[in-house]
Amino acid sequence: MTAVTGANNQASEPLAGDGGAAAILWALHDLAGLAAAAPDPAAALREALALLCPAAGFLAGDVLLASAASGLTGAGGAVFGGGAGFQDACARLQLRAGQELAGGAVAGRSAAWSAELTGDPRALVAAGFRSMVACPIVADGALLGAVELFSESAEPPAPLVLAAVEQAAALLGPLVRRALPGALLPDDESFRAVFESAGVGFALGTADGTVVRVNHAYADFLGYAPQELSGRSLRDLVDSEHLASTMHDLRELVTHRVERLDLERRYLRSDGTRRWGRTTLTMLPGTALVIAVVQDIDARKQAEDAIRGLSGRFLHLQD
Repeated sequence: MTAVTGANNQASEPLAGDGGAAAILWALHDLAGLAAAAPDPAAALREALALLCPAAGFLAGDVLLASAASGLTGAGGAVFGGGAGFQDACARLQLRAGQELAGGAVAGRSAAWSAELTGDPRALVAAGFRSMVACPIVADGALLGAVELFSESAEPPAPLVLAAVEQAAALLGPLVRRALPGALLPDDESFRAVFESAGVGFALGTADGTVVRVNHAYADFLGYAPQELSGRSLRDLVDSEHLASTMHDLRELVTHRVERLDLERRYLRSDGTRRWGRTTLTMLPGTALVIAVVQDIDARKQAEDAIRGLSGRFLHLQD
């Protein structure tokens, strides 16, 4: 992998599309105000990327969140630009410690650049990406995630751009801390204990239906291990017959047109079978995340179908 690390490395050419020092400084100024005042961390992260990318000459970007064992995940993060395929690939991304450019930047605790994007699923679905910059997001010594920015230029970025990315990552720290699933209620150990050990399924997800975190009961309901569901979409888990109505209802919830949803849906299990579940969804207070509670009602649904079948045969015999 070809890489340039740190803001002090010299570049032979400025980043293509670089908006100049004034644009970058204004973007950092606006980003600082956004980080200090934003009530919705997920929306603020997307807005921060929308400020930074055009000013510094990047086509697209994402924010990855720290996951278990110092890894990184796109689930629950933020994405700007690149089209639907790019955004979906970002949401599904799961990196182990030290893996890919972002993993290396996290290990080195500094910004890094590379023009080697072969095999990166984001570059495969978004035309025009020729290089990227990655920078860890750290606050109070704790690794919280990483910001990745994609360019159409194959040349290393100017030192000013790398310095701006590092400054932006520092400003994003408070927002990412609030967006991290593991830090939703940092002082409430009872919440985490209930979430992990409950006999009913619990799941946390984003406004677009991306799964962030589930407990063992939810994973068992669908026939997966909990970690296998992180980054998956509702589109992969809900029966096609119910998918459109489910996504519509989810939009109603996240736009605050309704405060709660109670849905009975068929879900797709890992073995290809379908199972009925009753799911209650609400917004998790103080976050942009959706919390879902699912109960297995498959036996009840089968019994109802059997009763309807018997009733139909009885009426037929009466005729």
